[in-house]
Amino acid sequence: MSSGVAAAVMIRYPDAMTLFQNIFANRTARMGELSAFGFVERDGIWCHEQPLAQGQLLARVQVDAAGKASGAIIDPAFGDEYTAVDDERRTGAFVGQVREEWEELLRRLAESCFTDGIYRSDQANRLAEALKERFGEVPDFPFKNFPGYSVFRWPGNDKWYALVGTVHLSTLTTSPEERKAEKEKAARARARQKARARKAKAEGKSVPARKRNTAPAAPDPMVEIINVKVDAQRRDELLEMPGIYPCYHMNRATWVSVFLDGTVPDETLLELVEASRRAIMAVGGRAGGRSTMGSATGAEGGLAGADPEPRIWLVPANPKYYDIHAAFAASPEIDWKQSSDVRVGDTVYVYVGAPDSALRYRCVATAVNIPYDYADKNVHMSRVMRIRREFVYPADALPIAKLRELGITAIRGPRGVNEAFLATVAAIEEQTSQR
Repeated sequence: MSSGVAAAVMIRYPDAMTLFQNIFANRTARMGELSAFGFVERDGIWCHEQPLAQGQLLARVQVDAAGKASGAIIDPAFGDEYTAVDDERRTGAFVGQVREEWEELLRRLAESCFTDGIYRSDQANRLAEALKERFGEVPDFPFKNFPGYSVFRWPGNDKWYALVGTVHLSTLTTSPEERKAEKEKAARARARQKARARKAKAEGKSVPARKRNTAPAAPDPMVEIINVKVDAQRRDELLEMPGIYPCYHMNRATWVSVFLDGTVPDETLLELVEASRRAIMAVGGRAGGRSTMGSATGAEGGLAGADPEPRIWLVPANPKYYDIHAAFAASPEIDWKQSSDVRVGDTVYVYVGAPDSALRYRCVATAVNIPYDYADKNVHMSRVMRIRREFVYPADALPIAKLRELGITAIRGPRGVNEAFLATVAAIEEQTSQR
């Protein structure tokens, strides 16, 4: 890698998704470019295979006629899928090597042969095109803590008439009371385990092993939905239709959630969205400018139109591929791989992998979308951003164990942060500055 260029990647999706889903959720293949990458067409399916971990495993990626990709890592010795790569609890040297090689292949493939879409589902992208063509309205993404969520607004008052996001299927198919009961049940089980451990310790006995449920977990996939406002008198009728559910995260009396998987036909979906838009228009005209939203848990609002609020990113740096400490020792500004919509002024926290395994830097983006053509067996770059070092954290201040306590459980790729993280780093900076 050339001097001064780091290999972090900026892409954020829900942690519950697999690495493959994180990268390809919103992408569609440019079919004419697959052959040059090494894909071979078999019965209408394009397939690419590549050995991983010195041939011990096999990466397999397939693209269907619609340009949608699927992929898996196969153990040739047994013919089974190797799934440890997506289990964050697996931290050994072998799985780490496989994870790095798999991610590098997928990101290189995504940049070489795929086009980004706004949304995961074809139906959501078709809807966005229809709304743009009919009303000239496009979605915005106002939530710092939920970057995958977007809203459509009526310009007359900036209020939402539709919200698009991804949720677990169980969020829609189970009631709030059922989910609360499950959480309480899990909490009671943890309390019983802790009580047994305390008793055993007091009696000088070995702590009993935690009883684990070995039954396979019920499938609970992530699904893309749209929330729309409906006439309260028509709500029950709509809920009888396949693909329409009581609304997630909004007033269930006047909003519903609709699957964006084609269950509800495009024509019906557009009618629902247009009806929601008319209902928002009836609220009245603009009362003032937009307010800045900090999370998806607040009231309706938007981004400051001409001066969007800077965002916050947490990115990983791999010392195996790039010596970030030496780079920052040589210059307070370095170029860093960019593959997302980071903006000038955004804050970029940098987590450095082993042997540090800790948060080490706070930076600010000073330039973005700089063309840069570089590729080797580990990294492929078509553009970079420039980040300026603002603060250096002591190596023992925020190790990975502490980050996990703060709710930062995985830093495999760029992601957002929470309030606990921000409060902790602010305290560390204050304490460090006073030394």
